[in-house]
Amino acid sequence: MEIVLQDCKTHLFLREGGEWTEDVKGARPFQHSYDAVEFVTTAHLRDMQIVLTFPQRCYDIVVPLAGERPCAHRVSRTYTAPDVQADNPS
Repeated sequence: MEIVLQDCKTHLFLREGGEWTEDVKGARPFQHSYDAVEFVTTAHLRDMQIVLTFPQRCYDIVVPLAGERPCAHRVSRTYTAPDVQADNPS
């Protein structure tokens, strides 16, 4: 898993040196999500989201930053959890 930043408006990923790329494989990885949040705050970036990327992109997790609504992500799947009924001892 890698932690990267994505611009919500352009769908581009942040690269080293402040450049942007369409290819998530070329994105700058952050060691911790806190580091990504700190970078966004320090650089005064807006409309950003953290993307936790996995080798199989269908498992990517998108985390919108404070006050932001989730952006459209290139691989977006909806997961519906199965109904779980708690045991109700009578």
